[in-house]
Amino acid sequence: SGGGSGEKNQPSTEDTEDEYAGESNDSTGSGGGSGETTQPAPRRRGGGTAAARRRRSGAEDAEDGHAEESNETTGSGGGGGEASPPVNGQDPFDTAAPDESTPENQYAKTHKSALAYLQALGDVGTFKDFGYLYLFTDKIMVSDPVGSEMKTKESHLSTSISSMRATIAPLGFDIIPRAATVAQDPKFAAAYSTVKITGSNVSFDRADLIEFTEWGKVKGISAYYNFAASALGVKSPQHSVTNKTIYGYLHALHELGTNKSLDYFNQFADEFEVHDPFGTAPVLTIKDLQSKIKGLATMVAPQGFMVKIKAVTVAADERFGSAYFDLQLLSSGKVVKEIPIIDIFEISTTGKVMNLKAVWHIAPPR
Repeated sequence: SGGGSGEKNQPSTEDTEDEYAGESNDSTGSGGGSGETTQPAPRRRGGGTAAARRRRSGAEDAEDGHAEESNETTGSGGGGGEASPPVNGQDPFDTAAPDESTPENQYAKTHKSALAYLQALGDVGTFKDFGYLYLFTDKIMVSDPVGSEMKTKESHLSTSISSMRATIAPLGFDIIPRAATVAQDPKFAAAYSTVKITGSNVSFDRADLIEFTEWGKVKGISAYYNFAASALGVKSPQHSVTNKTIYGYLHALHELGTNKSLDYFNQFADEFEVHDPFGTAPVLTIKDLQSKIKGLATMVAPQGFMVKIKAVTVAADERFGSAYFDLQLLSSGKVVKEIPIIDIFEISTTGKVMNLKAVWHIAPPR
């Protein structure tokens, strides 16, 4: 059902920092569909701090499925102070409300809103909180990180920021945007970034699943990262289970796309829920999953696909994790297109996928 080519295509990985990556970086998978590569937009420049210079030079390239822009990330400012003033009468922290005229415009607007979120998160790292707080609507559900107490109003966010600074980043932090993807339901997006703690050599990846209101305000956040595991090496046995299971899933999905194995369908718990892409009806049985994957492959990758893993993270609640990878579409055995996908997982204690949200979307016909 993967529609694969007969060649012995080898999966590839990059930028993986987890202990399992050293064992399984030759295994990759794919989300079985089409989506969009996203480009971090240029960030506002501040006082030219070292962190800002790192942001300008350290961001990775990724292709934007809407605009195919070049990736150039810039610093979010140096030190404290207030947020930037309006430019040409427009508040720089306003996110674009989805345009109801066409699905394509809805996806493009949500993509811009996700990049605005990453920009504002980076500004928090330079002690500029206003833009980040301004993004949120009055009623919110923020789990940052997943496994921590839910934040339901702005005052909770402010308290959380203060606590984070006191315990993790007293000198601030730098955000390096990696990718942003939009779900089939354009109210949802995912953003992947690397956090670098100022004044230390500590860095970690994070994936944010974002829900927007109709007007582009942030309604909900689930942030998947684990500072204690990344910085201090504090990991429970479940951390290893989750990490290994996600890599195993990606490897099996890669083999499905290259027509080598059907082991993909053995990755799931007895009871599971798959949203692929997120925003479509959930799949609850292996039979329905086989049918769904076959349909996606026929529509998006009739000659097969490979996946290049970019990163895998495990959340503070170590039953949960995420993966960021490029889906490589094949034609005549060659890669003709790369699509970024961000997957969000819930993993059982026995190492099976219980819940999967694949954040990408099938682009509307042009």
